[in-house]
Amino acid sequence: MGIYVGQNANGKEVREFMVINSLMASGFIKGKVARSDKKGVLPKQSEKGALLKWMLQTGTLVLLYEQSADELKKITASQFSQRLYKVKKYDSSGRIYMIHHQLALQAKDLDYKFGAYRANNAFAPAIMLRYSQFNALVQGQDFEIDELGHITFLYD
Repeated sequence: MGIYVGQNANGKEVREFMVINSLMASGFIKGKVARSDKKGVLPKQSEKGALLKWMLQTGTLVLLYEQSADELKKITASQFSQRLYKVKKYDSSGRIYMIHHQLALQAKDLDYKFGAYRANNAFAPAIMLRYSQFNALVQGQDFEIDELGHITFLYD
């Protein structure tokens, strides 16, 4: 899944998304399906001109924030742990399903909390939100995490 961010004529943020399934991805890789960007499956820009901001795959770790990514630089290690989720799945309507990184439950036992992340809300073991509510840093794009759980930010 790719989430694109742009601005409308009034300067307000506008988001779009694109889901690429395995069949389409294999067609890109084999060269049977044309694409504008030869380096990746997702185009760098949407048809409406929004730029690709996040690329999500099942299993990707994300650090959720409420207002801005800068708030993540001011929190403790235990607060990092509470905000670290793993992308479980996403669907063609733009919903993203995430589970807490330390959670080990079967899919049938998950009770998803709906809506954007809020720091003052009670801990949610599983979260479902729309692409328009997604505010997070993505592993491999915005941060790296080592085997000991140390986080290195890849942005200033």
